[in-house]
Amino acid sequence: MKTELVDTSQTLKEIKIEIEADVVRGAYDQVIARYSQQANVPGFRKGHTPKSVIRTRFKNEIKGDVLRDLIPEAVSTAIQELGLLVIGEPDIHLEDEAASDKLGDLPLNIHAHVEVIPEIVLNEYKGLDAVRRVRPITDEDVDRLIQGLREQSASLQPVEDRGAETGDTVSVNFEGTFIDEPDAEHIKVDDVEIVRRYGQVIGRAKRLIEPGYSLDVFFTNQQT
Repeated sequence: MKTELVDTSQTLKEIKIEIEADVVRGAYDQVIARYSQQANVPGFRKGHTPKSVIRTRFKNEIKGDVLRDLIPEAVSTAIQELGLLVIGEPDIHLEDEAASDKLGDLPLNIHAHVEVIPEIVLNEYKGLDAVRRVRPITDEDVDRLIQGLREQSASLQPVEDRGAETGDTVSVNFEGTFIDEPDAEHIKVDDVEIVRRYGQVIGRAKRLIEPGYSLDVFFTNQQT
């Protein structure tokens, strides 16, 4: 087998492979023998069909099997011999499709295009000065981190002896209807958690929300 490497770029290579005619002929004869033993041809007993009939009747199948037997192994061998670090699968095509119709009479020429890991040249790096950037940490940063961890680890405790205050989480049930479409399906959502913010007003309720408290809120559907 003959191979030639063509540098398309740092990451793309083309491998030209030539498989000698006698190697192709050997693979072709092996496939013919396999078909002769296994093929069922009307008018002939299994294993006794003449090879000339096999070659004619199964021409395309034999060609495909010969190429599958030869090409993957040839490409893999060429990649190893050339020492290429290939990424992905090679893109393979025959140089002359007509030669594949005369298997064993002519060499089989293959072109394989592969993507490879580029060669990286490492220059001198020892002894170089480097600057380490350090971000100063303030007391406020520490307090903010601690507060965040507290909030993540916090659990909700029920409060029933007072109204909701700023920072409290309120569990709310929503039930809505469309004023313009009274027959439309009602909207119902239960157990929605809302955090009460400073100065927040829900609808027109300006007093503290208490357990069991309900109110009507009107919304206008606005598209932006």
